Amino acid sequence: MNYKLGSYLPSPWCFALLLTLAACDSSNEAEPQVNNSGPVRSVQLKTSGSISGEFSPADESKTKLVARCDSGDFAIFTILFRPAEGWRQVGASVQTKDAIKAGQTGPVEIDWVLITFTDDNYDATEFRGPAEFVINSNDINAPRLSATIKGQIPGYGGIMATEKVEPDRSIDFKFDFDLNFACGLTG
Repeated sequence: MNYKLGSYLPSPWCFALLLTLAACDSSNEAEPQVNNSGPVRSVQLKTSGSISGEFSPADESKTKLVARCDSGDFAIFTILFRPAEGWRQVGASVQTKDAIKAGQTGPVEIDWVLITFTDDNYDATEFRGPAEFVINSNDINAPRLSATIKGQIPGYGGIMATEKVEPDRSIDFKFDFDLNFACGLTG
């Protein structure tokens, strides 16, 4: 199962727009998920600095995945979830510099990671920059992808941010995720 967006996605504006649209989704409806059969198995974000805390979904079945990994140029995906408390939505987006090959594991060079915190008034606080991305497993047959993204990224006044977060405000973060999804070109 490969979750896709349209053909080419300009970065990072398209994903900022997707984050905005997903944040505005007030739907509380979700199809029942059996045995973690949805695209997202688990997600945890730990941060310190400008925003500190541990964030994981209040309901994993409502966690959203938007991804494009079959491009010959790069992989790009976003994971969005509503944490148990504190924020309406937390999102993490990443764009790699190159395509992710089938079965590829280990460090992956990325263009950027964008971490977004959206409150109940739909005001967003964003952090964007380079980080370390390590794929622990990437099985296109299962499909399954587990990885960690970590680093220190500065504030970002992007398309979704209500107020510009000054670059001297930053977060240290570690984002672990496990997906019923895999990236990889078969060619």
